[in-house]
Amino acid sequence: MDSVLEYYERYEHKAEDFTGISIVAPYEVLIGVLNHLVKCTSFNMKNIHLEDGECADYWSEWILTVDFERQIWVQEAKYGSGYIFTEDDVVFVHNDVNSAFVKKNEKENLIAFEIGTQDNESVSHVANHDTDDYHLTVKSNSDAIEALKIVKDLESRINRMNIVLAEMDRFYRLFQW
Repeated sequence: MDSVLEYYERYEHKAEDFTGISIVAPYEVLIGVLNHLVKCTSFNMKNIHLEDGECADYWSEWILTVDFERQIWVQEAKYGSGYIFTEDDVVFVHNDVNSAFVKKNEKENLIAFEIGTQDNESVSHVANHDTDDYHLTVKSNSDAIEALKIVKDLESRINRMNIVLAEMDRFYRLFQW
């Protein structure tokens, strides 16, 4: 949860057009996140619609948003047969969220997470670069910012490797090996 608050504070002060951050997760996870935010922050509850599947007969994911006014909103992530589109600055997506949500909201600021048993966080940076799709997961005891630095370094290495392979391919075609 600390990484969510760090992201909020970083984006809140950095961007003039800051809209907020969102957390997408199943009910069981989101109720814990909401509980933590209520106990440990000064965020205000604005509109909370969160019901157990047994009571509401809704079994899909939920979206918790903390907006630019430090207000908490919770709503269903799925309406009818499809997932909603979110335009928040950062979207934390729990590992148990349906991949259809990720496809609907493809952008570079999706960060996957899971709640571990020893305060471990799993952070994934989901990237989509024109034709190259890849998912990279970093598991560590570090916070999300440190993990994203590791991911960025690995992305840089992968990009260099792609450049070298493309160059080797040009030599292959040039010499017709």
